[in-house]
Amino acid sequence: MPDSQVHTYHCICTELVIATFAPIQRLPKRKVDGAAICKVTNSNMPIPGAVVLSGSTFDDMEPMVINLEDGFEKRYGARCRRCDLPIGYWLDKSQFEEKENGMRTDVLYLLPGSLMSTEDMKAGKDMEKDIELVAGVAG
Repeated sequence: MPDSQVHTYHCICTELVIATFAPIQRLPKRKVDGAAICKVTNSNMPIPGAVVLSGSTFDDMEPMVINLEDGFEKRYGARCRRCDLPIGYWLDKSQFEEKENGMRTDVLYLLPGSLMSTEDMKAGKDMEKDIELVAGVAG
């Protein structure tokens, strides 16, 4: 059951990225990479696991192919419009039993460590380790 409260999350650069009807920690996670699974909605009605995008993201138009233990996966990156850091990805329609290719935009997968809550941002949480994780910088 979703909270009646809206939870807001920012990119590490502090740009507001999404609002959710449940904390990201409570959303289901993918086994392959721990990404939070988020349904995308334009509704202001609480929907379990749903997010509303702020418009502060842009999507990679060219997919990347990821090699997984059990095959391949075609992903389109979702990035912060302000700083270009990846915040998540969309899967290609071909990953599902659809006959066409292209970005499937009804589910966004949020990368672990890519966002911070408004509360953490206001409290001045040190995001250095998360920045290294998302940006791929060795620490």
